[in-house]
Amino acid sequence: MKKIRIISLALIALCVCLSAVSCEESPSGTVPATSLETSVGTQTSTAPITSTVNTGNTTVSLNDADTLVNGEGAEFKDGTLSITKAGVYTVSGKLTDGQIYVNVEKPGEVELVLNGVDIKSSKTAAIYIACAGKIKINVANGTENKLSDATSYKFEEGTDEPNACIFSADDMTIKGSGTLIVTGNYKNGISSKNDIKIKEVNLTVNAYNTAIRGKDSVEIESGVIKIESGNDGIKSSNSTEIGRGYVLITGGDITIVAEDDGIQAETDVTVKGCTVKITANGKSVNSAGTVNVAEGCIK
Repeated sequence: MKKIRIISLALIALCVCLSAVSCEESPSGTVPATSLETSVGTQTSTAPITSTVNTGNTTVSLNDADTLVNGEGAEFKDGTLSITKAGVYTVSGKLTDGQIYVNVEKPGEVELVLNGVDIKSSKTAAIYIACAGKIKINVANGTENKLSDATSYKFEEGTDEPNACIFSADDMTIKGSGTLIVTGNYKNGISSKNDIKIKEVNLTVNAYNTAIRGKDSVEIESGVIKIESGNDGIKSSNSTEIGRGYVLITGGDITIVAEDDGIQAETDVTVKGCTVKITANGKSVNSAGTVNVAEGCIK
């Protein structure tokens, strides 16, 4: 028994020693960083800095240099409100020259509540979602929100994004019972490299190029939507992936005035349960796939 007890004590001591070694600092004397870095040749790229979730509701009062942030996950600097943690952010106030920038590590989701904002940018997009698992833009009830981008953008070297007043690299939902007015002076009004879903909102989009462009899809469930565009009104452009590149409208009151096509899709267009008034110099509906329009929906 004594021999067994001595061996057990020795094993416990060895585990404690190994555990202590694993928590020591790295040989350089620094604690490993929380962000992920990968080296390619001599270049180093850093992943989005998010590693935790903002479980509360962070509130932001925009007022140019006097902008106030109450909560975690957001920082205001040099005209840009940067959101770097998943969570809910309620934003109000005015930026005479600035931007909301979202860069959250996937699969983190961000809900951006627009609670009466007026944001203009002289250099780039008014809202730029560079990375997020999903982004929800919730237009608060009883509020009017205005977004306007630059007439020309200043890009980082080797990039050509964003390209819209509201631009998302990931899935985006725009909803709520408030009013949102988007002016796309550079190219597009609202654009996503994936899916766009719209419901309930009172939305006005004026765009130099396409008003609403979801590469993979555009789905409109409800709302009052007014569009004026220098190219297509609503567009989905993915022609390479099966099941992508479609426009689906199942509700709402929509008015489109377009210099080219009113609705343009690479695959299918479905319109039902809604009223869509289209004035277009091109086609009212243009699709390389199936066009399924319920009787009386398009006027």
